[in-house]
Amino acid sequence: MITLFYFKMHDSKVISILKKLNSRERTRFREYVHAAFYNKHSGLIKLCDFILDFASKFNHEKLAQKAAYEAIFPNEKYSEQHIYTLLSNLHELMNGFLAQVEFENNQLTKKDILWLHCESKRNRNNGRVARKSKLAKRKRVINS
Repeated sequence: MITLFYFKMHDSKVISILKKLNSRERTRFREYVHAAFYNKHSGLIKLCDFILDFASKFNHEKLAQKAAYEAIFPNEKYSEQHIYTLLSNLHELMNGFLAQVEFENNQLTKKDILWLHCESKRNRNNGRVARKSKLAKRKRVINS
């Protein structure tokens, strides 16, 4: 029975992505999950910690859904649906984390978004075409 749970946890989307991250990125993901701005669910924090404790051995048989559930909710009866929901929510946090990392690594995107935000905040309607043209030129320079 443990083997059945093992394969399901081992084959989860979250773990397949975590396997591709380096140590620093996994640490940053843990920090992201622990940040109250992105996540307020203590069960997700515990699930993340449980999984990342196996970072050097994601294929370990103790990395199982039932074991994770018992670590997160020690006094509750195992619920496969509940652990699936937690894994799905952790996957959503992973997607947000990866988007944040990509955003941080792309300086042009940051500048463009800030520039567009400032322009829209000024509520200027004049020259809208000129601004769009300027942004298009900036993107062409990058792609060249």
